[in-house]
Amino acid sequence: MKKKTISLLLAAAVLMLLLPVVQLGALAEDSGGPSFEFKLSASSLSPIVGDAVTVTLTLGRTDAAEPYRLYSMQDEIKYDATLLSLVEDSVETAPNFSFSKRAMSDGIHNKLVFSYVDFSGAGMELSGSLTVATFKLKTLRTGDAALENTDYKVNKRDGSGVYASTGNKLSLTIYKGGTGGGASSSQDPMVIRQSGSRADVVVKDADLGSVVKKAEEKGSVSIDVSGKKDVDTVSLPKNAVSAFAESEKIKTLSIACQDATLTFDDKALDAAAEKMNADTDRLSVSAKRVQPDSLSEEQKKAVGGDAVILSVSVSLKHYDAGGNETGSEAIHELGGKLEISFPYEMKEGQTENTTALYFLADDGTLTLMSFVYRDGKIMLTTEHCSYFAAEYCPCLAFADVDINGWYKNAINYVLDKKLMNGVGPTEFKPGGTTTRAQFVTVLGRLAGAKVSQDADTGFSDVVNDGWSAGYIKWAAENGIVKGYENGTFGQYDEITREQMAAILYRFAKYQGRGVSAFKELSAYADSGRVSSWAREAMSWACAEGLIAGVGEARLDPSGKATRAQMATILMRYCKG
Repeated sequence: MKKKTISLLLAAAVLMLLLPVVQLGALAEDSGGPSFEFKLSASSLSPIVGDAVTVTLTLGRTDAAEPYRLYSMQDEIKYDATLLSLVEDSVETAPNFSFSKRAMSDGIHNKLVFSYVDFSGAGMELSGSLTVATFKLKTLRTGDAALENTDYKVNKRDGSGVYASTGNKLSLTIYKGGTGGGASSSQDPMVIRQSGSRADVVVKDADLGSVVKKAEEKGSVSIDVSGKKDVDTVSLPKNAVSAFAESEKIKTLSIACQDATLTFDDKALDAAAEKMNADTDRLSVSAKRVQPDSLSEEQKKAVGGDAVILSVSVSLKHYDAGGNETGSEAIHELGGKLEISFPYEMKEGQTENTTALYFLADDGTLTLMSFVYRDGKIMLTTEHCSYFAAEYCPCLAFADVDINGWYKNAINYVLDKKLMNGVGPTEFKPGGTTTRAQFVTVLGRLAGAKVSQDADTGFSDVVNDGWSAGYIKWAAENGIVKGYENGTFGQYDEITREQMAAILYRFAKYQGRGVSAFKELSAYADSGRVSSWAREAMSWACAEGLIAGVGEARLDPSGKATRAQMATILMRYCKG
């Protein structure tokens, strides 16, 4: 009887000691005392099915206070039991810590519970971090598995509350053996798994030797994800990049995506490896075709609408032990050479000589680059990453056309549409003036007018068999031009900006286009200089964006229209 009484008293005492731990969830958090962090880390964040991953749970201080005596704590770690299985007898805890495993009510998850309760009242001094436990989880199938601290707490000695604590979430990606996610293969232990638009390369340390040996036989590492839909980025782990760089026999790293193939030489590979310090760092390589709409306003203005634009980027990604990205560093200068190959379809009549390949800077500046065109692909070599643009550029034939000039796209347009020609084999003369006969001829070509060179225009100064006579007659008969009061047309007169607006206004009417757009001209300082017969046309042209002001908000209506201005107005009109 006496032994039974003693046993009951001991049980009651133990219950009283345990009671604060059981009720911790309902206790108030003390943010004024010490603060703690429950942290999970793993031996691998990218295991393969069948691997055993070692997980470590540590308890540390997040404040810089003096050592603390720990009296009671608890942490529950939740994981998906359909992806992970606890390896029996693998759990090792710190002295006096207890452990239990429990199935959760959802039938999917399990939780591991680690706790500490000091029965003597002396507690445990906690200075720095404490390894609470290590355990192993076996991977069962492919998928994204999370280990999460869900119910963690450190309570006060008297059980009156809990101290502020944080807990992390550990993210594992479980892969299937074999390149491209196929069956496991001793021949090719490099694993590639798609995650959205990114393909993650995984190589276990134990397999690095065989991967490197295979690459050394070819002198190159080849990663081909071109068959994976929507993949434009490949992510490589530090262990693989470092091993490839250390090998003297591996000269290149080639990555093939849907939109391009990138091949780094050994110097670029060495430079990338040197930047990777932490074991969890990854090298991210991206190559994707982008639409002009995704560019900055300056870049959009620089390239034509039909340009093929390729974005190539290399960056260093930093991850914590839980697999969470903590930072990213763009690598613009590669420290070596990068060969880029991407598909490009030339239009009829287009050649390498009329194709421009640019390095497209953030501010829209274009730099011509040399390239080779073979088998329907553009191939170039560079030492930096950025945007690269290829486009049909017939203006390359003219030495006086600046590819960074505001008029470049317009001149390309009128040359492509055969609306204008150069003034010589290698000269376009963008700053040269345009005659009235030349402008009317261009509009006739645009309208597809069928004319005869031998034509009586009715204007006294136009030779009936002149090169422009047929187009001038056509324009006059259709009310597009009227000539001067003295009965002449002035075919060789340099056309003014307001004359161009008036002729184009009548041409729009002839084509049946609406001409009701109106813009108040008083906003321009020299609006009073616009002739009365041209005001309506100039107002329409400004409203349509065909004619813009020139320096200091002036229209310069009597100014001579340059060939570049005419090309720009024609392009805007045709595209409008």
